[in-house]
Amino acid sequence: MTLTIIAFLSLEAPKRRFFPDMLWLTFKHGLFTFGLIVSGAVVWQRVMGSIPVSLMTAVIVLGAVAGLVGGAINYMSIRASLMVEQHHQSDSH
Repeated sequence: MTLTIIAFLSLEAPKRRFFPDMLWLTFKHGLFTFGLIVSGAVVWQRVMGSIPVSLMTAVIVLGAVAGLVGGAINYMSIRASLMVEQHHQSDSH
């Protein structure tokens, strides 16, 4: 959720209103991320079972997951924040 707000505030291009458009997007991204991580963890636990790892391995895995999720959320936030003019193609037959 924090990444969505930071991405919105860092944009200098014309962007959508924060309230209610981006506020809703912030909550949506938070729920999406939480659901994705929890469902992935449940499936992993079901398929692989418990796997004991060292603290360093856990930190590396957590960092990789956080980086991937952060990058995806940042991309989706910037894409949704921009005011994009839609150009309609006209058929000239």
